[in-house]
Amino acid sequence: MNKADTPGSPGNRAPGEPQHYGDDMEQPWEDNLLERKVESDLKDLLKTLVAFSNSVKPGHTAVILIGEANDGSAKGVKNPDSIQKTVRDKCEAIYPPILWRSRVYQKDGRACVRVEIEYDGETPHFGGKAWIRKGESTQEATEAMFQRLVDYRNSKVRELAKWQGKAIFIEPDTSQTMDKRVGAIYDV
Repeated sequence: MNKADTPGSPGNRAPGEPQHYGDDMEQPWEDNLLERKVESDLKDLLKTLVAFSNSVKPGHTAVILIGEANDGSAKGVKNPDSIQKTVRDKCEAIYPPILWRSRVYQKDGRACVRVEIEYDGETPHFGGKAWIRKGESTQEATEAMFQRLVDYRNSKVRELAKWQGKAIFIEPDTSQTMDKRVGAIYDV
């Protein structure tokens, strides 16, 4: 991937490979992992790329659909190659480099550009300021959020973040028993 082009983009997904969020491209609303932009609305593309790279969680993919209106209708782009070059230039302005890819797709007979941003463990990313996604909007990271992004670089914090909000069950190890009188553990 450039930190850009990796195999396994949605169109080339291997059988059994999980579908990344937004593959259907028919979801009628934007959220923290999906943004639609018409060609004339690319002025804040860098900010959006940084926000997604700082907000996407491990195992998820954020998607920007350039050439679609907020309601999901296809408006298309005039020159897909030029749009992809603009995306590449903006991505190359981000430090540390982000994990991204782009491809041209057709919707209702119109050329559009799909940009995918994946979690890379190198947060926080900057294109000037640090940006994050909050619901359907891009916001400047607060000091607390900035610290959380830095903490995610630690592999233990990153692993714990994968389990945040999920039910966890702990089962006792029944292969050993403890003699409560002396505090010793014996194999059974």
